[in-house]
Amino acid sequence: MRLWFAMPVAVATAAVGLGLFAPASAPASCVSPTLTVPGAATGEPTTGALTGRPVSTVNLRAGQPVTVRGKWFFRGCNDTSTASGCSGPSEPEPMKPARAVELTLTQNGRTWVLGTADSASPGQQYAILWAAVVPADVEAGDATLSARTAEVHVVVSH
Repeated sequence: MRLWFAMPVAVATAAVGLGLFAPASAPASCVSPTLTVPGAATGEPTTGALTGRPVSTVNLRAGQPVTVRGKWFFRGCNDTSTASGCSGPSEPEPMKPARAVELTLTQNGRTWVLGTADSASPGQQYAILWAAVVPADVEAGDATLSARTAEVHVVVSH
């Protein structure tokens, strides 16, 4: 009776081992956009509201200029490629730079659009730059700078 059960298991194992049946491939993911605030003082890391990943806290002053840099802002997701024989994976086509990406500041349910910009080419890591002013009417305390799925926790002071 054991032979009846063992035979299908042995055949299935051999078929997978010989490549006759391939298990579904694991899903891949695209590189996520990132934001940084060059020259700003930073505090303790916290957890981002949009992503759940650790983000640094940045200190900003209401009414003051701020420069925010981003990377990896593109349209689409080219996270897979195909393989043909022994040639290996083919190089995917570059993604198109993102257009009209809004940078926002959110605090206590209120959102300010600080600027809109287009990202650069693939050779420049789809970089993007916003030159903005922290709104004067933002309250002192915690807030979030965000652009698409990228975010930075900020603490605003007056």
